[in-house]
Amino acid sequence: GEMASPEYVEQRLGSKRNYPIREQPAITPPPPHCRLFHLEYLARHGTRQPTDGKIETMQRLERTLQQYVAEGGTFAPDYQWMATWKNPFVMGAEGLLTLEGEREQYETGKRMRKLYESVLDGPYNPRRLVFQETKKSRAGRSASSYSYAVLEGKGTFGECAYAPAYIYSNDLETDRELRFFDVCQRYVEEVSDNKTAAIQYFFFLPQLKPNAHALSIRLGVADTWNITALEMEALWETCQAEAGVNQDYTHFCSIWTTDDVTKLEYSKDLESYWEQGYGHDINWLDAVDLFRSIFGNTVAAVDSYRSYLRQCGPYATESPDGDLFTCKDKLRDIPYQNTAHLRFAHAETLAPALAWLELFDTPAAQMKFDTPPEIYEQRLWRESKIVTLSSNVALAAYTCETPPSAVAAKGYEDILIKILHNEDEVINPACSQLYCTLDDVLKHYAFKLEVGFDELCTIET
Repeated sequence: GEMASPEYVEQRLGSKRNYPIREQPAITPPPPHCRLFHLEYLARHGTRQPTDGKIETMQRLERTLQQYVAEGGTFAPDYQWMATWKNPFVMGAEGLLTLEGEREQYETGKRMRKLYESVLDGPYNPRRLVFQETKKSRAGRSASSYSYAVLEGKGTFGECAYAPAYIYSNDLETDRELRFFDVCQRYVEEVSDNKTAAIQYFFFLPQLKPNAHALSIRLGVADTWNITALEMEALWETCQAEAGVNQDYTHFCSIWTTDDVTKLEYSKDLESYWEQGYGHDINWLDAVDLFRSIFGNTVAAVDSYRSYLRQCGPYATESPDGDLFTCKDKLRDIPYQNTAHLRFAHAETLAPALAWLELFDTPAAQMKFDTPPEIYEQRLWRESKIVTLSSNVALAAYTCETPPSAVAAKGYEDILIKILHNEDEVINPACSQLYCTLDDVLKHYAFKLEVGFDELCTIET
């Protein structure tokens, strides 16, 4: 088979791929009388060091190679480097955000600050812009890196006049918004601790056997070492780490054919689809509290603006509530009202969130162990495109109301919602267009928002 170029490999590194967006995609503006007033955002953390399990895999690989050489094993001329390869990753640094990860988040923050100026720019206070992370340092430092981009010039510290950001988190054990995949007992038992949940992935692995055998021959080790499908996967995980963290395509990313890479990418997508995506309803239903927060914040922002207009606008229909606070006082409160909620979490948060929103919907028939390549190549569920490092999803809310229509409004037909993924606008499933009314959106997702987390997640003992 044809050998895979570094570019071919890079585009298929799955969830270990560096964030691929470098410049702002083209954006369709809302109707002329509409203005952005609220933003809800969820990002996966940036590029990080491999986690402990992956580092153990690479330690074992180093031992295997040393043992093979000690027993007189040799390699084909192009792969002599394997005889002296050392695992470049340190256990002490496992899971930590890298410099590249910091840069991804900072650059994204800079682009978004420019595009969503009316909500992300302006004076900072921790009620107006809410930053949230998951008590994992890579998520916290991703939030921090993004906040640097947004809060540069907003304070007085240092040459860049940073405003210090407040970043909050819920406890790991109880974080239903960003770590529902840990907290939802039913999900843990039925999916994450249950090997049969991703049975399609395990059934697919034997299809790597012919590729693994051909790889053994190519590396010149086949006489004494016939590489297994699982070992082939370990070699791929090593490539993912070398490429993602060290931009190194000269070692374990240089050994593949295009067919190897296509199959390895699909095997990881099978795992993600069945464990975090559309494969099982529980995978995404348990994201309900995250979306209650997202839509709750959006509705609250509209309601508080309308309430101000009803009491204090030129078309006021109500008197200000309470005797203590006048409309002048209320006007002074406006800069403290929430305009953006920015969350930094994990692939296990983002992938289910995409499925909850019905983005990149891929039928289960395309994600089976025996799906022919010409069918599975059409899948939209590709980690390399949808949950790379620093991948993100945003809901931008626009008000198209005039003061009189806001005062009279009963529903939300003059509030528009646009969904963006990796900074690019996507068709909103609620109305099959780029901009849908908030009424349509709330109606479309109503049955998911009505799910009770406790009822869903409690397992009767």
